[in-house]
Amino acid sequence: MKHTYLKYIAAVAVVVGLASCEKNNLVIDQAPLTVPEVARFNVKPELSANPYYGYFIEEEPAPGTKFTVPVGVSTVSSADRKVKFTYSSRTAVKGTQFTAPDEITIPAGQAVANLDIQGLFGAYPTGRKDTLKIQISSGDGFVNSMKKYDSIFLIMQKYCPVAIAEMEGDFDNSLEYTASGAINYGPYTISVLDVAPVTATTANAVFENIYGYGGQVAGKFDYTDKGNFKVTIAEQNTGEIVEDSGDLYELWIRTSSVRPSTFSSCDGSITLYIDAIAKEPGTHTLLGYFAQNYKIVLNR
Repeated sequence: MKHTYLKYIAAVAVVVGLASCEKNNLVIDQAPLTVPEVARFNVKPELSANPYYGYFIEEEPAPGTKFTVPVGVSTVSSADRKVKFTYSSRTAVKGTQFTAPDEITIPAGQAVANLDIQGLFGAYPTGRKDTLKIQISSGDGFVNSMKKYDSIFLIMQKYCPVAIAEMEGDFDNSLEYTASGAINYGPYTISVLDVAPVTATTANAVFENIYGYGGQVAGKFDYTDKGNFKVTIAEQNTGEIVEDSGDLYELWIRTSSVRPSTFSSCDGSITLYIDAIAKEPGTHTLLGYFAQNYKIVLNR
């Protein structure tokens, strides 16, 4: 029995050995793996599928700062290769709001090159934002695109460095607007006083004569987010008494919770959406509103 058992083991070993050799031969005989040649935007993995980027166009160097994104090809070649792009936007026009090449060249021996988008600072008034889609296009003579990684979106707007002290002063051309956008009142003067930085990107200030009845309220500038400057005024008493149809009311002011108030470091304007609140003198009981979500633009 022992002799037979050993022979059996030997036979199994031979079969296994033959099977292993055959399997190895199959691997060796296979053709080398071919990597497809495709182009993609080299962006962060967590943003790889159609990412959105904020593009803040600064004035210097003229005509504005560039946005640069690397474009990669999956293989290296001994010849130059070209990658083609298309640009689409509902509002931005190539040659007016931005310039960009129709194609770039990946030099021989390399797998990455940069695509530069040039936003035009002068084409962006305060408050304008454009969304631009940039897509790698396939075609004869160009590297094909890698689906899912072939597009990025730019949110384009101009940006000016903030000198918060410059927001202080008299805004003699302040205007009030109706809900339809027509001028309702003004121009008149609203003053911003005592601007005092709190952090590197926030500052306190005092606003005087908002809504045209005098009085002062404390507010705050916040420019932490370059694309979302904020002005906030917590609900507070202006100290003024307003007469309306023979009745007397305390005038309280706050910025709207529905529409954000903001300011521009480029043209120095401030756009407020306020609630003008009527309260009973002395008891401060809410009686109603003179205006809600009311637009007031402070201009020099």
